[in-house]
Amino acid sequence: MSTLRPLRICLAMKDGPFPRSIQQVLPMLGDESVFVSVNTQDEADLVIFSEVGQINGFSKNKSYAFLATPGQSSQELPEDCLTINVLQIFPGLAGAISKTREKITPKE
Repeated sequence: MSTLRPLRICLAMKDGPFPRSIQQVLPMLGDESVFVSVNTQDEADLVIFSEVGQINGFSKNKSYAFLATPGQSSQELPEDCLTINVLQIFPGLAGAISKTREKITPKE
């Protein structure tokens, strides 16, 4: 049995209410053995963003979650990009973390 490393999460957005809300919700979803925050998209397994321009190019090796506000126009997102509605941030983050964990966990 292998020990899973923590999932690396990058909030690719300017400081404001959304990243602060996410930082407040994340500790309820797990501790540093489950995930850690990283400063750059290159280091991340999961990149959370609110505008496509915040992404340095999409990589198939990473998971992406778009933070959508009510009434926000549809943006061009990769097919496998998750969408988190800001009104349902807790279950949206939990789902994004779970799907990314499945993606990075080696198959036995």
